[in-house]
Amino acid sequence: MTTKRQQSGFSLIELMIGLVLGLFVTGIVITVFTQSKRNYNQDEEIARLQENGRYAMQLLSRDLAMAGFLGNMQIADAMTVNLSGTICGINWGATESPLLNPIKVYTSDYPGCMSAEADTEALVIKRVKGSPRTSYVDDKVVIESNGRDGTLYVTSQTPGAGYQQWEFVTHGYYIKKDINGVPGLARVALLKSGGTFDDEGIIVPGIEDFRVTFGIDSDGDGIADEYKKNATADEINSSVSARIDVLVRSTN
Repeated sequence: MTTKRQQSGFSLIELMIGLVLGLFVTGIVITVFTQSKRNYNQDEEIARLQENGRYAMQLLSRDLAMAGFLGNMQIADAMTVNLSGTICGINWGATESPLLNPIKVYTSDYPGCMSAEADTEALVIKRVKGSPRTSYVDDKVVIESNGRDGTLYVTSQTPGAGYQQWEFVTHGYYIKKDINGVPGLARVALLKSGGTFDDEGIIVPGIEDFRVTFGIDSDGDGIADEYKKNATADEINSSVSARIDVLVRSTN
């Protein structure tokens, strides 16, 4: 004969122990998730910070490497400048300013086109693009040259026989803050109408400052003998290399 036994269930003590163990396991899971989320956000911030720093370095180094490049024009003294006015720190009526001083550094008294943060560095770089123009439908500031002489002016006309047109590029880099107070690398760029600049705003967020030191060749062997932070215009024009330091912060 089979005896039926009635199910008694959990006692109060067993139930309380189960609840405590469940809460303990849940707390561990929440802690692991929170720490993983925090680590993920931190790694993402570091990756974004490094990417912003690399991008800023890439922009500055490319422009610096091409500073003073005049296309097929070899002798800047043979250039005629058909522009006028002083805008963004460039005297377009003076041949030596747009052509023979391709790099200018500001640590104060910034040009009016740059709303730079105090005690930061600003940089103006002048050059032409890496290849001659092949389209002439828009007015551009160009150097039209045959390799011996040339003219810097605004035109949408095709070049004359034996001449090439190289679009003249002027970039001004500086530090400004966005509406949330986060600093970034901003840029102004030369527009098609002579001497008019377009404020592109912040192009790389999180850049707090940058500094450029120039490698000065004292003995004429083509190798930098010293790097100078506050180099004169003549030293910058004769420098053989440049060192860029970028201070980057998280945008958050």
